[in-house]
Amino acid sequence: MKYFIFISLAFLYSASVQSFEINIENKPGPRIELEEEEITLYESGKEIKKILCSHWGEERRKIDSDLREMIKGAKGKQLYIKNTPLQEPRIRFIDGGNNTIKEIKVGDSKKDWVISNRTIKKQINSAKEMKLVKEMRFRSANVSEDKNYVLIVETVSDLQLPETEEQKKAVDGTDAYSSVASSNVKYYDIKGNILWEKQLPKGCVSLAHNVSEDGKVITIVKHFDENIYFTTDKPFHQFIVYNNRGDSIYVFPKTRKENESLRLSTNIDMSPNGQYVSIGAQDFQYFFNIKNQKYWESSIKYNPYKIENDGITQASYYDTKTNKIIGDTIDLKIYLGK
Repeated sequence: MKYFIFISLAFLYSASVQSFEINIENKPGPRIELEEEEITLYESGKEIKKILCSHWGEERRKIDSDLREMIKGAKGKQLYIKNTPLQEPRIRFIDGGNNTIKEIKVGDSKKDWVISNRTIKKQINSAKEMKLVKEMRFRSANVSEDKNYVLIVETVSDLQLPETEEQKKAVDGTDAYSSVASSNVKYYDIKGNILWEKQLPKGCVSLAHNVSEDGKVITIVKHFDENIYFTTDKPFHQFIVYNNRGDSIYVFPKTRKENESLRLSTNIDMSPNGQYVSIGAQDFQYFFNIKNQKYWESSIKYNPYKIENDGITQASYYDTKTNKIIGDTIDLKIYLGK
């Protein structure tokens, strides 16, 4: 699938295009690259730049920033941007000579599916046993901003196909659902070495994960459920923080009470150094200070978009009284300390 963006500019210096090319060059020397899509820039029909980048990575942010600068004030030239998602997104470990020393595929590839003849004895409402027919593997990755570390999470799910009308009704009309999923977490250095690995137990998957800019803080939201897509009436999520040695340095909540339900967001916002972290829940927002092991449960459902190392946070929230989106600045030190 390809996406095209057409921008008609009233003015565009040729120097601006050259600046654009320089600004999005990859980090020189050894590095880790997450490549999920190909971005091609055209000027008046002529290709002037092509790069591989992640959907939300540093290169993509620079492209967006530079395009906004180009749009200011313009006259007469045309820019085309073609965005082509890669069929096989990947992580590349690159040495000082710009050579790929290791490559790991990420995403969901049907080539990785494995036919399985196993069956499970799991009751689905009143449905009978369902046969496991395929095993699907999905890999996702987070690269540190300095491109020295990468977290790769591989989740394995058994896919089951309903056969009877009763089974189809039990899975809400879908043609398949996932059960007995688990995640494997690996943390790599810039040379492609595995620094540490965590195998989560069956029924436990990583729903969300993030890495601090320097790669020293790794955050994961775990989901505990035998069937991650079906039995969602009482999900339990747990927030866990690791250092770059793989030591668990913070867990919230530490244990699960009987029949306790906690649903956390799949979006983890954090300060560049990883000290302050924010995760949404059902009707409120959690803020954490990893350094002093404190958390604040805000009754306001904030949407943080920038958290500084000193705890100053820019956020917005929906005001039900005025029906407006309100911008706010929060000093997390007031609630969580330094």
